[in-house]
Amino acid sequence: MFIALTFSVLAGATTVSDRRERLLDTRGRPAVGHVMKIDPISDENGGGAYVTYRFWVEGDPQRYSHTGTFTGWETPARVSASMVSGAVVRRTVPVRYDPSDPWVNRVEDPDRTYGGRVVTALVAAGAGAGWLLFAATLAVRLRRRRHRNGADAV
Repeated sequence: MFIALTFSVLAGATTVSDRRERLLDTRGRPAVGHVMKIDPISDENGGGAYVTYRFWVEGDPQRYSHTGTFTGWETPARVSASMVSGAVVRRTVPVRYDPSDPWVNRVEDPDRTYGGRVVTALVAAGAGAGWLLFAATLAVRLRRRRHRNGADAV
């Protein structure tokens, strides 16, 4: 049951993330993110860096930043190694945000892919298989218990 529950949570998380990426692909607008902090990532872990940035939307005094999908807290965004040198020199990164909710945003990194639709499908399939396995196991146990109770009555 724990495995099925874990896969279900992952399926929900990837679905929300995928929906967010599609929204930015279709309705997103460009902005300039001002880099606040850069934390390099070792080459063994894929290289690149975690970048904390902030940006402003014209006509809105609020400053926006990259936020976690579920927490809503400011979190660094991962960028590829090719983006790091530009971020260091210019202290800016290209950003895409949702005009109806600028907290929904991401760094526009041509070397990173967004919207793991295949991963979403695989995790959802795993969740379904996990729940099916759980239900089948439960059904077999109930059947054995009924059969055992019926044999005792004879």
